[in-house]
Amino acid sequence: MTAGSGCPPRATTAGTRCQQGFVLIELAVVLLIATLAAVFAADRLAQGARDAVAEAHAAWMSSLRSAAQRYVELHGLVLAEEGGAARVQGFANAFEPTVAELKETGFLSPGFPARGARGLGGRVLLIRGDGCPAGLCSIEALVYSDGALARDASGGHDSSMVAHWLSVSGGRGGAVMPDRPHVVSGAAFSFPNPPVAGMQALPVGTVAMSVTTEQLASLAYLRVEDRRDPRFQGSASIAGDLSTGAALQVHEHIRIASQARAQTPCDTGGAIVREQNGGLLVCREGLWRSAGGSGGGGYSINSLAGCVAAGANPITGNCSCPAEHMAVRIADSTSAVPSEGRTRGYICVG
Repeated sequence: MTAGSGCPPRATTAGTRCQQGFVLIELAVVLLIATLAAVFAADRLAQGARDAVAEAHAAWMSSLRSAAQRYVELHGLVLAEEGGAARVQGFANAFEPTVAELKETGFLSPGFPARGARGLGGRVLLIRGDGCPAGLCSIEALVYSDGALARDASGGHDSSMVAHWLSVSGGRGGAVMPDRPHVVSGAAFSFPNPPVAGMQALPVGTVAMSVTTEQLASLAYLRVEDRRDPRFQGSASIAGDLSTGAALQVHEHIRIASQARAQTPCDTGGAIVREQNGGLLVCREGLWRSAGGSGGGGYSINSLAGCVAAGANPITGNCSCPAEHMAVRIADSTSAVPSEGRTRGYICVG
């Protein structure tokens, strides 16, 4: 054997079978490494494709969740008060708005896809709290996929895809996990599975997002077309007109600051103002006219005593008529006692 060759002496010439054996072993090792690298690259490529599907569906459901939140903000009060009897125009079931209905009513863009990546769609379920319709009433929304997140339509759920979906959902996502199939939960929410009575349980691998009470804090404030009674405990100042669709009830009194003179022009039919000398005026046929009741009052004058307090007009405080009223004599009496004089009575006609 030649020193350092590892071969017997008779096989130490160039191109011997001993050297060829070493080359074949090295080639096999190279091929094995190349095969492993190719398999690893293919798996990475496939995993990247699955991650892309999970990311696309998470983005799709995030948009659906935003639409569900706007829907709750607009209609939640009606749903909380009326429960199952609530009706919302454009929706067959007010507690389960569909993607198509949300698109038709403007909560989603007209071009929003009907389903997410790989045909996996989503549904919206509104859940009414047990405290409704009392003060602790709440309406929350669960947005969930209509199937498990899987590699293909025929396979079971894919744990790696679900994990990646949760990681890209910004902390808003949740899922039905194999070790907890009785709940659908995430970092910020948890609902029983099934979420409401009479509903089938969601399968393992179902992904979901939610709109919960803390995200609907703005509902505590009054809004346009709000149906709640604000029950203000203090004074309220309004710079413009106040319009009511029903009766106006006042427990104490009404003070009218605006004044006008009878028989002067007015613009707003039915408006009421205070007359300068007392009483009320109503705008009728373009003129301020007496609202009735006390009218212009009346008074009496004695030929000897003149205008005394007992005979003064309660409207003007003296023996005269308010502006735009005419005195009409209705009585003229002379006492049998000359010292009592003659008394004439007048009524003020406007």
